[in-house]
Amino acid sequence: MGQKRKTKVERLAQQRLVKHKTPSFEAVAVTGNQGESISTHDLEGDPSLKNDAAIRKVRYVELKKKKKLVNIIAAYNKRDKARCKQIQKQIKQLNEQEKTQMEAENDIPVLENNCSEISL
Repeated sequence: MGQKRKTKVERLAQQRLVKHKTPSFEAVAVTGNQGESISTHDLEGDPSLKNDAAIRKVRYVELKKKKKLVNIIAAYNKRDKARCKQIQKQIKQLNEQEKTQMEAENDIPVLENNCSEISL
């Protein structure tokens, strides 16, 4: 019994190490028997494939890439919204400046015309 408990403890310790250990790899290519690449969906439940770690690694890489892609898209959308707001503010400012210029131009030409008529 002492040996069984020891193996259970060791097994639990190994499981904990596996759970907390982060995989140290960049990307893993999984190829079939013919040498062509197979998606992870084709590999699921394949009894001839004994390397389940390769499937997990590929899934991990795919999920990581998807998360990065989603984060990039979200950041781009936020930046895009901020840029749109900035452009809208600039358009409002330009419209206000044009209104003030139009008012000023409408007043000034009349005075210039009056002055020019007087000077003639």
